[in-house]
Amino acid sequence: MINITGYYSPQYACDLNVSGWQRCADDNGSSSGGTYGAGRSLQKVGTYGRDDLVGFKGLTSGDRKTNGTFDYLGSYLFLWSSTPASASSAWSRYMFYSYSTIVRNPVSMAAGFSVRCLRDTDDTSDFTDPRDGTVYPCVKIGNQVWMTKNLAYLPSVNAGADGSDSVAKYYVYDYDGTDVATAKALANYTEHGVLYNHPAAIISAPEGFHVPTDAEINVLEVFVVNLQRKAIKLTGTGSASLILNN
Repeated sequence: MINITGYYSPQYACDLNVSGWQRCADDNGSSSGGTYGAGRSLQKVGTYGRDDLVGFKGLTSGDRKTNGTFDYLGSYLFLWSSTPASASSAWSRYMFYSYSTIVRNPVSMAAGFSVRCLRDTDDTSDFTDPRDGTVYPCVKIGNQVWMTKNLAYLPSVNAGADGSDSVAKYYVYDYDGTDVATAKALANYTEHGVLYNHPAAIISAPEGFHVPTDAEINVLEVFVVNLQRKAIKLTGTGSASLILNN
């Protein structure tokens, strides 16, 4: 993997002191109309024409709102960090299918978001979770090794209206029952994994992995943004795949 640290400083840096639509913007600084921003480059190939240039395979898996409803499947990907923003909120990220950027927001810990885990070592081999047999492919992006699918560990399942910001709760999109076997048979579980409130997210990473901190997600964002800028500078396009192996 190439070393791009400090290469071609971004027009809009992925700064942890900055939130909003121009976070991790692409070469023209656009929030929604840009072509190559980090949000676009982390979404799965074929998802509304997205590129997924680093193999992250982000899916627009929607969320479980604090009012108990499920929303935004096919439109948004919401991801937890492990970092609290206050006593009852934590830092999160979300990507919208038609925007090239990424948004960083503090969100109530009672919300139900997806989780992508970071590996504690450089091992990129597939990981089989001994708790349930789920297989997670992994990819090295910069100096980090990420799962390339949403966490799907489901020790129990809660109805959408059953919420808490302090007790672990597990949800499957659009499922309002409490039977784990039924929930696991649903296409939304198979494709998109589990939506966790923050307490559940923190305790659900398998051994050898962890829920990324706010700063660790920022490392991923900065890597992808700078990779795009290097591609633009060297090739005239944002096709980072042209330089990933050089």
